[in-house]
Amino acid sequence: MSSTSLQSSGGQLLRPGMCAFSVYLDDKKTAFNAANAATTVPYNTNGTVLFDRNNDFDISNNKFTAPVTGLYMMNQAVRIDDLTVGKYVVTTLMEPGYSGNGGADSEHASRTVEDIIYSQMYDGFIASNTSLNTLKASNLIELQAGQEVRHIIYVQDDTSVTLNDRVTSFSGYLVG
Repeated sequence: MSSTSLQSSGGQLLRPGMCAFSVYLDDKKTAFNAANAATTVPYNTNGTVLFDRNNDFDISNNKFTAPVTGLYMMNQAVRIDDLTVGKYVVTTLMEPGYSGNGGADSEHASRTVEDIIYSQMYDGFIASNTSLNTLKASNLIELQAGQEVRHIIYVQDDTSVTLNDRVTSFSGYLVG
């Protein structure tokens, strides 16, 4: 991303070249297995890039790379259908290679806050074949230039759920 200044155009402030992206699932992913593991949302096989102003989202590898150090507003949403066994679903953002949950009782509890890049939404419920479980999270997070994040889902125990295309998405933009 090149350094640009704010410009006025008809009373609106514009920032040409500002980092911003949005991807979404455009096809249901049936038999999606995110049981007891941080599993990346498969935008590369079932998704579409709505926009990506600076090519900072690599859809082939399902990851966003921060072009500059700064604060980023990140949004993620997921809809899980056909949950029959599990009791909860988590949607989160994590660095590639990090697989823990960062919780105090986890094997990854010794990792620093800087290692655990996520904005997380948790939903606990009783499993039901007809349940439609929707989670959305938005957080302002600080990323370093070159730092990568991916959209993750974790489903307790259930090895085959439907990841619904009506809600599942990941977007973000540089705030400053």
